[in-house]
Amino acid sequence: MYNIRVNTFETNSSSVHTMCICANDEYEKWINGELYFDVDNNKLVTYEEAKKVDEFFPYSDSTIENEIDWFKDLKTGDCYEKNFLTFKEYVAINSDFELYKNQCSVGDTDIVVFGYTGYDG
Repeated sequence: MYNIRVNTFETNSSSVHTMCICANDEYEKWINGELYFDVDNNKLVTYEEAKKVDEFFPYSDSTIENEIDWFKDLKTGDCYEKNFLTFKEYVAINSDFELYKNQCSVGDTDIVVFGYTGYDG
């Protein structure tokens, strides 16, 4: 995945639009739990890559009530934001928006274009 416009916002609108593009095989691996979305770097990574970066990964089953993207360290009770998301977590976090997905081919590569639209207000 590539992030084309970093930290871009429109001050006169409450609408939200995202568009992510990745190879179809990467998308399928993400859905199947073989890859994780790296929130900080906007890309899909393996379990091993996530584990190297985040000492808490994989995250405990203890999540803060109603906060899919946060978890509680069971040893200390401290709360942390998740740096790596499963497909189900990504969808749950964005459940207030309309999700879309389209598949197509570019040359010899099958790609998936997905994201969400709606209003953040």
